Amino acid sequence: MATLDSPSREIFTTEPDEAVIAGPGWDIRAYRLRRGSFGFLRRARQIAPGLSLEESHLRSGGLRIEGALRARRLQIGFFESEEFRLLGSPFYSGVMCVAYSGSFWETVANLPGSGLTVNFAESMLERVVPLRTAPLLLARLNGPLGASSALLPLNAAGLALERKARALMNEEAPEGLEERAAAAQELIDLGVALVDTLLCEPESTIGPPARHELAVAVERMLWKSPQADGYPLTSLEDAAARLGVSRRTIQLALQEHFGIGFVALKRAIRLQQARAALRSLPRKQVLDIAHAHGFHHFGRFARYYREMFGHLPSAETAGP
Repeated sequence: MATLDSPSREIFTTEPDEAVIAGPGWDIRAYRLRRGSFGFLRRARQIAPGLSLEESHLRSGGLRIEGALRARRLQIGFFESEEFRLLGSPFYSGVMCVAYSGSFWETVANLPGSGLTVNFAESMLERVVPLRTAPLLLARLNGPLGASSALLPLNAAGLALERKARALMNEEAPEGLEERAAAAQELIDLGVALVDTLLCEPESTIGPPARHELAVAVERMLWKSPQADGYPLTSLEDAAARLGVSRRTIQLALQEHFGIGFVALKRAIRLQQARAALRSLPRKQVLDIAHAHGFHHFGRFARYYREMFGHLPSAETAGP
């Protein structure tokens, strides 16, 4: 947990898991969709035990994040990007997202982009979501992919919370116990107002496009290990047959959701899997790992790898 006056840190990295915008309390998978490094700035501030703020700025690259918020937590986030898809819906201006206790959340961002999150941990949660309200909120968040985060246009309650959070991030930290308690209480009151808006005005939630579920299903299929028993490397034809749709429908869904087609998404995922194998099995031959992940032309594999990660696959196995 960050201290009350956690300083900004400028980080330049090619590792998506070091550049995650989702904030604390998430179990996530993050991977790059396009080549290139990430320029990343993060600031964090703890307002009170169980209540923190986090601000992240991702400066370049293409990033895919999906995951679930851990149990007994609430996160309210405000996001902007030049090209941003949250829960399947594209945005080019401000939007807010509410995640609660196990909620699924996912995004595709072609950066630069930024996010500001207000994070309520278990010790603070019941002051924002009382026990009597929790079942209503969980029911409100239930969707086709299970418990999902709620995506909403920035309304008056959200604007008030965002402004207060940004003020606390940019001003000097409250010094006295009374000042800190007052700042925490104001964030709690604004959080309660926003949750009430979500429960009372469900029509304000932005729904995902019809092809969103299909795109996520194809992605999850591709992430299954290519060495798994009974699960051969997936082709577009194989995916279409398994899902009972046409190849064109899959391509349209992936372009709409990820901004890339089936071949590019499959290559990006297989490169991440090959990299993980190279790092976990450093003594294994690079050529064997390339073949195991569907790259049968080693020169192309090395070129794709270098374009994606900035170095050759052999660099992963270098060392004692």
